[in-house]
Amino acid sequence: MRILLIVDDEPELEPLLRRLLKRDFDEIYFVGDAAGAEAVLCSSPVTHLVIDNALGRGSSKSGVDLIAGWRRTHPSIELAVLFSGSALFCEAAPPPEIDDAYLKPTGLEPLLARLRQR
Repeated sequence: MRILLIVDDEPELEPLLRRLLKRDFDEIYFVGDAAGAEAVLCSSPVTHLVIDNALGRGSSKSGVDLIAGWRRTHPSIELAVLFSGSALFCEAAPPPEIDDAYLKPTGLEPLLARLRQR
């Protein structure tokens, strides 16, 4: 079973990503903050994770920090990808906990291709 969790504080991305990925995943969750992501991760064996590096709404941790912690506590995560508005995160080699990093919004096509890999 392939379960995707997208953590992003830009709700306008949700309908687009759901439409583009609905055939590739059994379940898709879209949450706007780390607390929502924790709730999903504790209730569902998420296999694919996409997270914005800079979550708004007062988040004290970056996407990089959150991925590192979640990979340790949720071994079902097979692929963890950072989606960032900053080219600095996407041009440098990602930390070992992160499988790939893509630039918003120009990296959408490569992100989709990566998520669709079996």
